[in-house]
Amino acid sequence: MSIEQTSQLIQLILNSLLLLMVSALVLAGLSLRLQVGLYQLQTAHQDYVTLASEASEGEFARGDYLTSAKLRLQSLRTYYRLTHSAVLASHYVLLLSGGSTLVLAARTLVNADWLINVALGLFVSGSGLLLLSVGLALLALWHSSDRLKTENGMFLGNEPTGQPRVWMQRREGSCLPRSRSSHSKQPRSNYRAIKAKNRLDPS
Repeated sequence: MSIEQTSQLIQLILNSLLLLMVSALVLAGLSLRLQVGLYQLQTAHQDYVTLASEASEGEFARGDYLTSAKLRLQSLRTYYRLTHSAVLASHYVLLLSGGSTLVLAARTLVNADWLINVALGLFVSGSGLLLLSVGLALLALWHSSDRLKTENGMFLGNEPTGQPRVWMQRREGSCLPRSRSSHSKQPRSNYRAIKAKNRLDPS
């Protein structure tokens, strides 16, 4: 090989190694997010099953908790699917970049120009899949932030800010939040009873 061909081959090998390292870093980060998403999905599923069983037994009357848990479960499933697809694409990027590096290394030993075309094809395919993986990861992040905004909106709609949250006891001894309006009915009714009693008893 000439000096120019050798320098071009070295540049192709360095590009393949760079793609290999980037894909490995992306794969590590996405795998961590996938594990966190799986844990959140399992926790949300358990919460939804518990709330659904308690609602069927009539242990609490408010249905917004069950609706919120169902929406959160669906959102986490979508987030998990997107992250899993991004991880799968990152695996393919890692394989393609590694294959491109090996083919270029073989080109240094074998005088076959078609190996360079194969390595370039693997490199371009890996770069495209890397962009797809990053796009899916960004889409999953956007979906996660949108889910948090929705949950905060539902929370603020049920429990206004600046007001204390009142809790009511269930039969098992655990607690569920109760609206402030239901808590304020009891003192108002007691005041009306005392006022009516004073009217009947002038002394």
